[in-house]
Amino acid sequence: MKLWYDAPAAETSYLNKECTLLPIGNGYMGALVSGQVLSERLQFNEESLWTGGPGGKCKDGMSGVGSLYNFGHSRDHKSPPSPAEFLAAMKNGSYTDDMMRDMMGTADGYGAYQNFGYLCMDHQHTGDVCDYKRELDLETAVASTSYRADNIGFKREYFASYPARIIAVRISADKPGAVDIKLAVQSAQEGAQISYCQKAGAACIDINGVLADNAMKYAARFIAVGNSGKMTVYDDKVHFENADSVMIVFSAATDYKNEFLGLDSSIYRCNTDPGSIAATKVDKAVKTGYDKLLAEHIEDHQTLFGRVCLCIGGGSDAPVDTLLDRYGSSPQNDRTLEELLFQYGRYMLIASSRPGTLPANLQGKWNPENEPPWSSDYHYNINLQMNYWHSGITNLHECALPLVDFIKEIVPSGEITARMYNGVKSGWTLHTSGNIFGLTAPGWGLEWGWSPANNAFICQNLWDYYEFSNDTETLRNKIYPIIKGAALFWVNALVKDGKNLIAVPSLSPEHGPVTYATAYDQQLIWELFNFTIRAIDLLELTEDNELRSELDKMIKSLAPVQIGTFGQIAEWRDQPTDYDDIYDKEHRHVSQLVGLHPGTLINKETPGLLDAARVTLERRGDGATGWSMGWKINFWARLFDGNHAYRLVQNLFRENIADNLFGLHIMGAPRNSGFQIDANMGYTAGVAEMLLQSHAGYIEPLPALPDVWHTGSIKGLVARGGFIIDMSWSDGKLDTMEITSTTGLPCTVRYGDVTKMFDTEKGKKYSI
Repeated sequence: MKLWYDAPAAETSYLNKECTLLPIGNGYMGALVSGQVLSERLQFNEESLWTGGPGGKCKDGMSGVGSLYNFGHSRDHKSPPSPAEFLAAMKNGSYTDDMMRDMMGTADGYGAYQNFGYLCMDHQHTGDVCDYKRELDLETAVASTSYRADNIGFKREYFASYPARIIAVRISADKPGAVDIKLAVQSAQEGAQISYCQKAGAACIDINGVLADNAMKYAARFIAVGNSGKMTVYDDKVHFENADSVMIVFSAATDYKNEFLGLDSSIYRCNTDPGSIAATKVDKAVKTGYDKLLAEHIEDHQTLFGRVCLCIGGGSDAPVDTLLDRYGSSPQNDRTLEELLFQYGRYMLIASSRPGTLPANLQGKWNPENEPPWSSDYHYNINLQMNYWHSGITNLHECALPLVDFIKEIVPSGEITARMYNGVKSGWTLHTSGNIFGLTAPGWGLEWGWSPANNAFICQNLWDYYEFSNDTETLRNKIYPIIKGAALFWVNALVKDGKNLIAVPSLSPEHGPVTYATAYDQQLIWELFNFTIRAIDLLELTEDNELRSELDKMIKSLAPVQIGTFGQIAEWRDQPTDYDDIYDKEHRHVSQLVGLHPGTLINKETPGLLDAARVTLERRGDGATGWSMGWKINFWARLFDGNHAYRLVQNLFRENIADNLFGLHIMGAPRNSGFQIDANMGYTAGVAEMLLQSHAGYIEPLPALPDVWHTGSIKGLVARGGFIIDMSWSDGKLDTMEITSTTGLPCTVRYGDVTKMFDTEKGKKYSI
């Protein structure tokens, strides 16, 4: 479980070169390791360092006019036509896009995730370098760079500790007194103050600053300690000479606080000095000592990472970039990469989403730019959801708690958006893009900005958290109020069209015209109503029986899924011409299949829809952006076609995986450009879905096993209901299956034509 290389990462620039660097993270912070020999810049981020939001003036991305942050709501916003008026206009031909443009939001104050800075390490040794190796050990979450020069072995280790909330680096040599290194710190933000001093025999470097854009305060502290030798602290660097080793510990913080206090508030700030937060963490870590910090970090990481082990025939020992170059050349080479990428998705979630942190954004917590693609933001129409699809099934449900807490805090903003743009008096919603400052308004572009059913889509992640964890307390206190509010929004927002209830206006994400009752909206609302009813029943909320009855009645009236001209799931409803033949058939979004995955509407009990879903995917093709390929793996797994799912696995490796295994957004782009983590997360979720499914009310092992994975084993996957699954197979057939019940719930297993139902006791293991 190691990514390793026999050469440093790309040296020319960090911008657009992050796809050759190795990521470490503790949820709060992320860093990218390049592994240069003489001079390395370790780039790092702190999750809440964002421009935009309250506290300062920000430019309107559309008009260039400066104005105070307005939570994405246009200051020219007009009272919208009612949904019934929209529907009438669409049906009588009087609808114009101008009606919809009045309901768009603004980019004013949207902001972007920021690069915090760099730790610079300049070695003073000379001589030719040999035996070079840099690696990232997924099992320990420790990165390292090692080589020999002047007949001396040098090594740098890097890890990001969640328990200590720090990043640590140790530079050592196998010859006493051989470490000669100069350290410096650089800020990626203008106006930052950097100070160097000596404290109690250690070098202390502080970064303090205020973002010019929004007056957010930020700070970082670095403490460097040498083991023997001489230390000299200058105004702009620290020099360690003749040391056996040098330890560097650092942490960063801002004065951000995720707390919505109303549209007129300019808060989202805490009263604590970020410098004192960083200093407290670092000072405590230094007293703990490197060896104990490392041991605590590894124990914490392995508690999560070590839960799942996948074996499908890997074992090639070669640099990852070599494995990628050879992909398709041999079964062992390919299985090695496929196992690595599966576990890499789990590693990335652990490193970027832990309790108490913000959720993982488009780039996790790794971003070396101040103007990153799509602001490195939260996209609610697929990308954020994908980041957490694998959290439950691959035994990392705790890592989804930041998402639960984040959505809980933006609900009040979503209630205001629901009133302003939909005219509803209860419930909440959000649209396509969001920042860390409570933005839930529609986007500023007509073709992508409107998508209120994203409230149901993100709620599905929260419901899945409960289904895999059986955490009733979190369901009752946090999740249920959120999904109830989303359901109430649609109770008020749906429109009667004959006998059917439909969403108006409606857009299929980033594809097609403004219309009504897109398959995306209707299927997500169906899912939302169903799991809201299930939550009411599970929690025995008799006070919500009236809502339950209303939802049950409305489900039966929701406009059903339609089959299109070509036998596909119709993306748009009641159109006189088949829009799927007018618009790009190979579009990256396949939003009309949300009921197949991650939803439950399209399943074995609806064979006609299952066949139509297959036609849809065949028409869309197997090429796409990285995240879309990740989603398509899951689609084909839900269609029980392991060989076609594996075809997407192959395409992903060939088209959209970088040298450091980051997923790439742009299909066919150079192998080291344009990363997003959603492709990684989608792949991991897809592999898990190929090996285990439980969304249909029963556990189904090996539902989409490809021929090339004919023999293997997996330990630690989780089925809904909190059942931990270990299984092995050979010649494509299940050999053994062990089920550990963590909840004591009844269990149903279906394999082929055989169904087995049995009661379980909490903590007991059952062999089949």
